[in-house]
Amino acid sequence: MRTWTARVDPAEVDPSAVLAVWEDALEAPVWEGEPAWFHGDLHDGNLLVRDGRLAAVIDWGAAGRGDPAVELNAMWGYLPFTVAETYRTAVGLDEGAYRRGRGFALAPSISATTYYRATDPKTAIESLATVRQLVASLAG
Repeated sequence: MRTWTARVDPAEVDPSAVLAVWEDALEAPVWEGEPAWFHGDLHDGNLLVRDGRLAAVIDWGAAGRGDPAVELNAMWGYLPFTVAETYRTAVGLDEGAYRRGRGFALAPSISATTYYRATDPKTAIESLATVRQLVASLAG
């Protein structure tokens, strides 16, 4: 996390704010429930929609059992901000999971922000937007 954060342009996002999100995720209470099944890679590219409704979820390559907070990743960057709280409520996880979920979302987003800057600018820009949402969610 620190390596990727050090590569971020401070004019784009405050590195100390990024690390604050990470630290908050690490300090959140650990999941003590039974391991839960999770998809692990919920995003718009893995959701098939027909007639305006979710029809299928594909690409189960990251599926596993463990902390269900990983599924909160979909709240940032993939869902419109206006429905993110609805998703969080529907998933039904507590504040600790919400905090851990920010960390699960931050890791791939901060790395993609810099990794794809030259080769896939669209992905880099979308990832930066996700990082900014995560930082704002901690501050706000």
